[in-house]
Amino acid sequence: MNSNKLSWIPIGLHNMASTLRVLMLEDNKLTALPSDLSDCRNLRVLNLARNKLTHLPMSFLKLELLSELHLAANPLAHPLDDVVRTSSYFSPQEIDMDRAVRKLVSSMTTQLKAASMNPSAAAEHFSPQPFRAALELFFKKLDKDRTGYINERDFRECMNGRRFDFRGITLTPAEVEAVVEHLFTPNRDTGTGARALQTSMPSPMRPGHAPPSMAANAAAGATHLLLEEFIQSVEQSQRKHAVAPLASVVRKYLTVKQRQADLRAEAFHNRPDLDEVRDMDVSGCSSSDGMISLHISPVANPLPPSFPSFV
Repeated sequence: MNSNKLSWIPIGLHNMASTLRVLMLEDNKLTALPSDLSDCRNLRVLNLARNKLTHLPMSFLKLELLSELHLAANPLAHPLDDVVRTSSYFSPQEIDMDRAVRKLVSSMTTQLKAASMNPSAAAEHFSPQPFRAALELFFKKLDKDRTGYINERDFRECMNGRRFDFRGITLTPAEVEAVVEHLFTPNRDTGTGARALQTSMPSPMRPGHAPPSMAANAAAGATHLLLEEFIQSVEQSQRKHAVAPLASVVRKYLTVKQRQADLRAEAFHNRPDLDEVRDMDVSGCSSSDGMISLHISPVANPLPPSFPSFV
């Protein structure tokens, strides 16, 4: 259906949902996508280049098998236009993670230089690679009990400055959470995260590996992370590919936006219910012994609270 001057797509894509693999809509006048496009769960290729699209619906996330996407020459709103133009996107959490790692490596590098000038520290051995050596020193300082692993609970305490001196470096709460989530939460796409990595090394006899009785308890913050797992996870966070398949990049962008919208909605619903107080109707008052009491009741049909809009 390329170059047909289409301004809309007839509803009915759901009739081909199980069989549609390729949909070519380049060079038309589309301003929005049909709602039933998300029913095409087997769609692999989608060409929407040279249309008039300004945004993509969240239902786009349901196209999990989509591997090839074309969106060039659309008047997309910012920052989606940059995502499409560069075929890359770094979430706020990834930016916080990167900033935190830079701070930690800088602090550890300074301490390594100081230790190298101290004869009493001559027995310490670290990797000849500066970045890895900094991570090894950081892990060693976290693992004060020399167990060979760190867990989420102790890591949080150290990152919050309760047990570890960062030598003047301050991590923001957002940076701390970014590091904790990256290290201790499994990522199904990259296979990183403490719980994901441990599944590939189940042997309880491995040196430094916690026995089954000390298995990870995520809810209690006791997930274990070995040195190699820790370094692998941090190094993976620093591997930024300039170009990635646009379909996966856009999916990542929309996933972050959906998560932000969900968090805002949750915060909105959990806020103090001031609207209920505002919508109370003073039905009367009485005075007794110098005390004044107001009799209030909810308005019969209060106006619904305004809901924030999300881009």
